Amino acid sequence: MTHSTQRRVLSVLATLAALTVLAGCGDDAADTTPRADESVASAPTSSAYDGPRIPPGLYLRTISKAEVRGMGLDPADFAWGPDGTFTNGYKFTETTWGQFCGPDPEALDSCGDGTYAYASADELAVTEVCCGTWPLRWSLDGAKLTLSLPGEAQPIDALNRNGTYTRVE
Repeated sequence: MTHSTQRRVLSVLATLAALTVLAGCGDDAADTTPRADESVASAPTSSAYDGPRIPPGLYLRTISKAEVRGMGLDPADFAWGPDGTFTNGYKFTETTWGQFCGPDPEALDSCGDGTYAYASADELAVTEVCCGTWPLRWSLDGAKLTLSLPGEAQPIDALNRNGTYTRVE
């Protein structure tokens, strides 16, 4: 198996794992709501980039059934909160990130983690523990962090990454 094939297989497995979590598997876990003072993963602290940075904290966004349908995904494959939504979020430290998701914003499940570095003023080089490094565009407007994958992305990847997140802590 070539390196690119291995990477694609790992990416598909990670997507399936995230979809499984979003679909409600693993709901028996204890409260995993991330806190701003928790360490997500360890990473080197050096970076040549010296411009604006994402302030450490937890950033959340609410995803609706209409948004899921609009991406060509089936809402029946997801676990929904009583209000018909689920929450997706990212917690950033100075060099690490963690993704958290679930139907209850007060008890989110861990959906991925890794490290990141600033590739430029509007792009991160994100390294995911399972899947290698990929680009993620970002912009910040006060407490609003907008993330997007450049180019075409699989619908589940776009759903899990693209959007505007609000800093909650």
